[in-house]
Amino acid sequence: METGATRSVRLERVIRADREKVFRAWTEAGQMKRWFAPQGFTIPEAEVDARPGGAFRVMMRAPDGSEHVAHGAFRRVEPPALLTFTWAWESAAAGEPEETLVTVELTEEGGSTRVLLVHEGFATEAERESHAEGWTSCVEQLVTLLEVE
Repeated sequence: METGATRSVRLERVIRADREKVFRAWTEAGQMKRWFAPQGFTIPEAEVDARPGGAFRVMMRAPDGSEHVAHGAFRRVEPPALLTFTWAWESAAAGEPEETLVTVELTEEGGSTRVLLVHEGFATEAERESHAEGWTSCVEQLVTLLEVE
């Protein structure tokens, strides 16, 4: 039987941008407002304090006007290579875990950056699938943002 501890999202993508630039996109509020939500969503608010013990809060507005706020705390911040942070929704539905864990590893690859994202600890397969779709869309927007600039 699969448990929340074993349900995870794993995404890997190479971005044609240097690692420092990719790291800034994950740790600066102004950058996050440009990509840190699924396609079609806007980000009217983003706050980031990217240091161990620091926090983040991002408000995502869906095309239908509904708002979804994610927040968490940074556990590890090792510029420009690693971020580990908790993830929770301010209005979590019944049955959702209070928080999950996201790890982002950035590895140099000949002028490009390999991004490995692992988001773990989902209570249900449906929740894992929903986050997999969301992260896939977000990372595609990150690629577009960084490869165009």
